[in-house]
Amino acid sequence: HIVNGEDLRLVNVFVSHAWLENFDEFVESVNSPFVHWPVKPDIWICATALVQSTDPEVVAAQVGVGDDPSQAPFTRALARAEKLLVVRNRAVDLY
Repeated sequence: HIVNGEDLRLVNVFVSHAWLENFDEFVESVNSPFVHWPVKPDIWICATALVQSTDPEVVAAQVGVGDDPSQAPFTRALARAEKLLVVRNRAVDLY
C-alpha cells in the first residue's frame, strides 16, 4: 500500500526509534524538531513504512538480513535519507 503513489517523495529524514515507547511521546518527539522548518520534511519511519509481522523471515527481508541487504526497504530508505533523527524515550535506552 503506497499512500502517495501518484506523487512519490524522496526521503528527507530517516527516523530511528526503539519499539518500546509511548506512541504520543514518540509523535511529539518526531514533530518537535521540525516545528520551525518552513517546509516540513518527508520522513521515513519503519513502524509505519514496513509490514509489521511476527514472522522473522518477513522482518529479515525488510531490514536487510539476507543475500542482498542493499535491496531491503530499510536499507534503501536509510541510504537515501538526507538526515537521521534518533528518537529516544523513557521506556528503554536505545543505546
